[in-house]
Amino acid sequence: MNKERMFTVMTSVIATVFLVGLATGAFTQSEKRVIKNFRARIIELEERLDGAETDITILDEGMTYLIADEGPLWQIDQNLLMTQDVVFEAHPPIDLTDILAVVDCDETDCTIEVEWSSDPPATGQVEWGETEAYGNLTEMEARPLDFHRQTIGPLPAEDMTYHYRIIATIPDAEVVSEDETITTA
Repeated sequence: MNKERMFTVMTSVIATVFLVGLATGAFTQSEKRVIKNFRARIIELEERLDGAETDITILDEGMTYLIADEGPLWQIDQNLLMTQDVVFEAHPPIDLTDILAVVDCDETDCTIEVEWSSDPPATGQVEWGETEAYGNLTEMEARPLDFHRQTIGPLPAEDMTYHYRIIATIPDAEVVSEDETITTA
């Protein structure tokens, strides 16, 4: 990628990050000042390049300033990571709904069928055990699904309470449901 194209791409990324940060309220006043100064520096560099032959020295100077350790891009990157955490806390990347567990017992064994839906489609598995420490996992699904069904068991046909929770995964994100319990009999 040539330096002019990289400069244009970085300018677009910075503008997007700035808008996301403002919309979510993720930036402090001092961070907003850094971004404002950074944006002013980009505008200055664009003006110096406008209408003239491209001077690689000007681009090198601008790029060095932008990517310096603990410089504006580093600061914005740190704020973007914090913004991502805030957005994920407010809106989980995977919505788990319709969680249902059904026990089926005969004279010797019980099984527990756990069903749920996920939006977007995700791979899933059930973590389960006799306590909230769980200790057992069903097999991870091989491909993303929007409707899931997993079987726990066979279990002894006794009056036992089991804890379970759903673990759903998409690229770059994982959501774990609240602890649920079900009793076999």
